[in-house]
Amino acid sequence: MEDNSEQKSNTCKENDFTGVYEDLRKHGVCKICAYRFLCSSELKLRLDEFLENNGYEKDSTSVPKMSKENSCIICLGLFENKVLEDVVKQILKQTSRTNYDCDTYMLALVLPASCKLREQSTFVYLKSKFPALYKECPYAPRLGLKESWRFYCCSAISKTIEKNLDVNSPLMIQITFSYAGDCKDFRNISKIVKGKMNLAAALKLLDDSDFSRLYPFPMEVPDDCVHVASVDIKRDSIFFAGRYNKFSRELSQTPWILSDGERKMELSVEEIISEKLKTIMKAEDSRFSSSGREDVDVRTLGTGRPFAVELINPRISNVSFHDIRNVENKINEDGKNLISIRHLQIVDRSEMISLKQGEEHKTKDYCCVCIVKKVCDIDDLKKMLPSTPLTLLQKTPIRVLHRRTVATRPKIIHELTLEGVNVPSPQGSTVFKINLKTEAGTYIKEFVHGDFGRTQPNLSAILGDIPIDVLALDVTNVEVDWPPKINYLQESLP
Repeated sequence: MEDNSEQKSNTCKENDFTGVYEDLRKHGVCKICAYRFLCSSELKLRLDEFLENNGYEKDSTSVPKMSKENSCIICLGLFENKVLEDVVKQILKQTSRTNYDCDTYMLALVLPASCKLREQSTFVYLKSKFPALYKECPYAPRLGLKESWRFYCCSAISKTIEKNLDVNSPLMIQITFSYAGDCKDFRNISKIVKGKMNLAAALKLLDDSDFSRLYPFPMEVPDDCVHVASVDIKRDSIFFAGRYNKFSRELSQTPWILSDGERKMELSVEEIISEKLKTIMKAEDSRFSSSGREDVDVRTLGTGRPFAVELINPRISNVSFHDIRNVENKINEDGKNLISIRHLQIVDRSEMISLKQGEEHKTKDYCCVCIVKKVCDIDDLKKMLPSTPLTLLQKTPIRVLHRRTVATRPKIIHELTLEGVNVPSPQGSTVFKINLKTEAGTYIKEFVHGDFGRTQPNLSAILGDIPIDVLALDVTNVEVDWPPKINYLQESLP
């Protein structure tokens, strides 16, 4: 009994909106936009049925057809045949040129500001003329213009580009529409929009009476419909991660290019890795990052330094374990014994935080070969070493003042040992090496020679104020357990 009563109530309510629909159509509103302003919560479920019953038939290309009439005063002809056909044509042209291997896509629309103003003008008018119907309606239309357009034309797009619509797809097609009268429509409200305020925020500053004075309904019939200003296709970035070893003392981590364009180094770690990934994945650009960095003359040994490469707008995204191993091998071949990488893999964007945490909070091990221009007994030098952990106060080194903020930073040396080296020392000098485990971000060279007193304490002062030079420095371990180790036997497993 209750079900029949509720059904009867809903039917009556829907019939009440017949006058709304007819009124909007009389003022030059297209059938779809008029339908969107009916306040039933079930409208979305019946839009397809409505289109079929009101002359919107689909041809073999799945582009809906509508009868020729003046452009709608709300959507500005967004649903007109020529607009839809132009959209499909331009999307097909772009997808054929870019050739993404993604099987799905998502759709984003950028509409002229006029559409929003005209929707608001219509809603204010309906609240005034049909107060009983719209009293409990917090907003209108219930069906947004973008949502309706997607529903209306996505089948045509999907069929044309042979991809399925998916709101979670990494491939986004953005269609930007323009309208010749946009500036004219926007002029009345432009004095209210301040700074970076968007249109939606500006509309909230106006009550209905103020808005209707600025934009009385019906607004001017457009001289022309909207046009497709651009179709942009972008795929979400893909992130590769791995670990690299650097064996050369004449190789920078990132491209070393002076302000006048002169290259100081022919290659860099970043270029050897990123350029190969960009080429194979057909990416538009790349961004390289790592867990810390080493100087040009410093090697990175042991298990290597974690790195990540963001590939921007890649055309290729579907790669197998075997494909990635081939890429890894190609990078190592191109490295020409300058670098090598391992554990190359695709990771999620969210995992980039692990790389950043490693750069700032983990420990790193170093081996530093030093020389003093004085004959010293190694055992005596060992006895002079302080106990650890040892806290340093390091002012920004002179050599990096051009790129780092001037500050004094506390850094901890967790382990420090000294030993002799099995090489002949120059006459009147002593060569030795120190092994250190330090907090990330510690400047090892400055700890050794003191950087004119900017690092305190320093090894030179600890060993009796004797000048110490660094002959060679190696990073021997970066304590970051990321990315996960690759099982290189995986491709041979069943």
